[in-house]
Amino acid sequence: MELARATNPDLVILDLILTEIGGLSICGILRHASQLPILILTAPNRELDKVEALGSGVDAYLTKPFAPVELQARLRALLRRARSPYVADEIRAGNLRLNLASRRGFLRDRELKSSPKEFALLAELKRHRDALLTRDLLLARIWGSDNLGDSPTVDVHANNLREIIEIDPAPPS
Repeated sequence: MELARATNPDLVILDLILTEIGGLSICGILRHASQLPILILTAPNRELDKVEALGSGVDAYLTKPFAPVELQARLRALLRRARSPYVADEIRAGNLRLNLASRRGFLRDRELKSSPKEFALLAELKRHRDALLTRDLLLARIWGSDNLGDSPTVDVHANNLREIIEIDPAPPS
């Protein structure tokens, strides 16, 4: 994790089986911090492992043993998609600007002081501003499937965002 923070890699290759923290946990942390491509390269070959990994934000899954040419092809494809001009680095909505690469938000010229989860929630809401996003969907996308059913979390973070963004967040009396 420290290496990923320090070097800002183009992509990450993870194993599911790690000693101190599982690969999916690291994937979740990385996914909340950035949109960089993540490839799981691991021994577990069960369909459930693959489905769980892909559902938690992994971009590709390759099992050991593997052919080096397949690994190279998958890495090239991930990097090609990551560099696609169709992937927005910034979201704009009125006076609100969200820089997805730096994970910084601005309202007019004022930088928003938000937590990583608040930023992720705001970005998700703005990214899909014309869609109906349920609490459970937001929980799964931002907090992961482990937190399903814990919908007050979304409300708390949404209220925090209102206080950060709105000039007068108090409800009318």
